[in-house]
Amino acid sequence: MNRTAELKHFKTCIPLPAYAASIGYVLDAKDSTKRMAVMRRGGDKIAIQRDSDRDGHWFYYSFRDERDHGSIIDFDQSRNGGSLGDVRRRLRNFSPPSGLAAGSYPTTLEPVHRDLGAVVANWQGFQPLPFGQHDYLNLARQLPAELLGSPRLADRLRVDHRGNAVFPFYAAGGELVGYALRNENYKSFSSGGIRGVWASKCFADDTALLFAEGVITALSYHALHPDPHRRLFATGGAVSDLQRPLLTAAIQNLPHPGELVIAQDHDPAGETFMLAILACWEAAGRPDVTCRTMTPPEPGSDFNDLLRALGPAPASPQPG
Repeated sequence: MNRTAELKHFKTCIPLPAYAASIGYVLDAKDSTKRMAVMRRGGDKIAIQRDSDRDGHWFYYSFRDERDHGSIIDFDQSRNGGSLGDVRRRLRNFSPPSGLAAGSYPTTLEPVHRDLGAVVANWQGFQPLPFGQHDYLNLARQLPAELLGSPRLADRLRVDHRGNAVFPFYAAGGELVGYALRNENYKSFSSGGIRGVWASKCFADDTALLFAEGVITALSYHALHPDPHRRLFATGGAVSDLQRPLLTAAIQNLPHPGELVIAQDHDPAGETFMLAILACWEAAGRPDVTCRTMTPPEPGSDFNDLLRALGPAPASPQPG
């Protein structure tokens, strides 16, 4: 076997979870999914996946160091050192570990597009928002900490290592496929991610839905007009072909008769958004879910403009 073929064999045929287990990594079942194995050793935490576009190559990301990622070749060299020749000799001699407890590492993982693997791994490395406190969201956007820290938004908002607010976007089946980042004078979307739908937590006694273009718009309307039984959704922009069935399903899945509110920006894009949501509502076939459109009175404005016009909300005490 020549060198190129041997390296490809290592990347494809040696299960990286088993190799990680052989040097002391242990599966974190709580954070793992059918497409991603999260494993820990001491202070190191890694995510392992298989690439659906490259013959099932195994690859990994470290949560501790964003530069630490790649194939089994990179994994071995970054942890055991030496030259590429040293790595090749170690991998040639590898055999799956014996004597480990059942569940120490997964034997199979469903393949995933590598870019989406990075999205999931990055999200796992972001931190929960402490007590709903975030300078940009609380001060610049006037979103109450009580709302951001509420059960409705549990794990629907995190913060990255640069202090940016991070909102996750999901596809069918609740699969994380992207995330939006927001901060003062900063707006971005995850590289390689897909703009699914941002959604709040859903509870069994919910009777209402709110759809908005922006996550901050959805949160602003909800802060202005609270409803403890309302689910929140945002598209992050114009409604796409991917998002239409997701939004339609959200209406169909409302567990009780109720109401859909469209929080529309007062501009031409908002009008287009409203018409797209009305089409989803009609396609859902839920006559027991009424629909109404809410628009701020001032042309060019949105519901965050209305919220900020009210001034700062009283600061909430942090647990001592």
